[in-house]
Amino acid sequence: MSIRLILAVIMFLLMSGGLGYGADCIGKRYQDNGNGTVLDCRTGLVWLKDANCKVIFGEVSKNDEGFIDWFGAKKWAAGVSGFGDGTTCQPQDGSSPGDWRLPTKTELMAMLESAKMQGFTNPVLTDATGKAQGTDGNVFSNIHTDGYWTSNTDPTDTTRAWYVVVVNGSLGVSGKSFLNSGLVWPVRGGQTGSFGSVFVK
Repeated sequence: MSIRLILAVIMFLLMSGGLGYGADCIGKRYQDNGNGTVLDCRTGLVWLKDANCKVIFGEVSKNDEGFIDWFGAKKWAAGVSGFGDGTTCQPQDGSSPGDWRLPTKTELMAMLESAKMQGFTNPVLTDATGKAQGTDGNVFSNIHTDGYWTSNTDPTDTTRAWYVVVVNGSLGVSGKSFLNSGLVWPVRGGQTGSFGSVFVK
């Protein structure tokens, strides 16, 4: 087998969820870990199952709808800990403060890429298999129609940061200190490979 063919097979298996993230990922896009977290089998990232958790983390609280400014969002995400008792949206995965963070815009858009290609909207997510429309409660719960903060600062104006609207897959920017302007969907882990054909301007 040539090196190119081997690399192509590895990339195919990674993109299809068939390598690197356990037997439960084979043939799946998402795996519910049963502890308040969901594994993205394509990227290896772990997401909070509740996409708009309102528990106080890092001594930071959100407003009643879950909105918070960018600075608070970063502190809130970094404060997530995984020692919940299963009665709230707090994960029960044993993670510690500092394990979670705001996702990058590329990481959030990578979740939406396949769903966008299949024409899914409201939300732009697939189900666990990656082949059908995801709905609120299918894999993730409490999906909000407004924008989720990313960790990316707008390079043209450092007082603003990027957000992603999961309901339609659009990108936007907002003032970092604008109160109640974004939501938080924390992520844990990371990967060093490619997200396939994801291209984010």
